[in-house]
Amino acid sequence: MPKTDFRTVFGEYLQETTQIEKALEDSVVENVQLDMHSRHMTVFLRPATLLPPDVFSHAETALTAALQLKSAVLQPRFSAELFSEQAFPLIVAYLRRKNAAVNGTFD
Repeated sequence: MPKTDFRTVFGEYLQETTQIEKALEDSVVENVQLDMHSRHMTVFLRPATLLPPDVFSHAETALTAALQLKSAVLQPRFSAELFSEQAFPLIVAYLRRKNAAVNGTFD
């Protein structure tokens, strides 16, 4: 699958959610897995910047509704260059979103 930006792949489905589209517009969609039986979609993408976890949550909710899915999951693959000491709070927030066991670990 050629590398394509988030707006090109999903923009027509998120016309009323321009904030989501704007936040993710520079993200490259690397792969989309769609299970037609369970109506579940996983999107692997490479954001150009570190984004707060709520951007992904809002986009998942919007895609689930727009595409009439049972669930949609965005799996960001961040470039190593984005990780720095300043990025630590966002990294912890993302980990908390994915795994409740992280809560309290970094407090």
